[in-house]
Amino acid sequence: MKILYLSHPTPFNFDLIDGLKKPGAEIFYFNDEAGWFINSLRSRFSFVRQLNKKFLNKKLIKTCRQWRPDVFFTTKASAIEPETLIKIKSMGIRTVNWYLENAYHTGYWSWVLRTGPFYDLFIKMDSSALPQFKSDYLPVAIKPERYRAPDLTEDEKRKYQCDIFFAGSFDKDREELLSSIKDYNLKVFGDKKWQESLLKDFYHGGPLPLEEFIKACFCAKICVNIQVKPDTCRGLNLRDFEVPATGNFLLSHYRPDMEELFVIGKEIEVFRDEQELKEKIKFYLANDDLRKKIAVAGQDRALRNHTMDQRAKELLTLINS
Repeated sequence: MKILYLSHPTPFNFDLIDGLKKPGAEIFYFNDEAGWFINSLRSRFSFVRQLNKKFLNKKLIKTCRQWRPDVFFTTKASAIEPETLIKIKSMGIRTVNWYLENAYHTGYWSWVLRTGPFYDLFIKMDSSALPQFKSDYLPVAIKPERYRAPDLTEDEKRKYQCDIFFAGSFDKDREELLSSIKDYNLKVFGDKKWQESLLKDFYHGGPLPLEEFIKACFCAKICVNIQVKPDTCRGLNLRDFEVPATGNFLLSHYRPDMEELFVIGKEIEVFRDEQELKEKIKFYLANDDLRKKIAVAGQDRALRNHTMDQRAKELLTLINS
């Protein structure tokens, strides 16, 4: 099977490519950031973004005509237009999107409704029903080799050691929840909007590349994951697999799909609101042995059931079905 794979150049996408190659898929990787027109200006000017978008769609159609894949595959592709998908499908190419975002988030929902139905196969990272059009479900996963214990310098230990570690983009809900536990040794990493927040004194830089995120996990007692709203999304984000894969303790915002993927209270822990977050932070900081036992069990589950090679096989089964 020949797959034209369009995505951002991220570790997740490169790991999935490796996973797809193992069963024999032939991959042509299309970097959706390559060849941007005036790349440094695209985030500041809408007309530059529109030019880039137009260029990307034309280049994708041209590449499909030249390479003639069996499948056009992407893990988001919010710049790809329905008209482009129609042209690709007219060449006899199957179109597949494994959408790795909370589809119900206000920043994505309108695009999902407008463009999702034009894919032959639209796969979400959560199991919730999408009545507007047919979709499938496949949770994300990790490549175990990336999450081994790192060699840490003394400077890195000082930088990352803390009771509570959070890494992610700024969000008002995240700010509110993290503010409730700021009396502990809390460190926040992410975009610079945190510098203007109520937690500016707890901000230590970022965003963190994956290698640095893994180092930080190893230096923290509790790694907190706060999902973005709305709660309509039942699924886990990548953090929910990455932290357990490192063998460190995860306290995550509850999502219903967790019930099928981990044993809550034995492999990971969850909170549903601010009060439960505060209570579990206090409890697990006072119970080192139990916290470490859960972290070890979570790592075993992640490395046994949630590897990229396994997901790649499941993905190919969905594509071929």
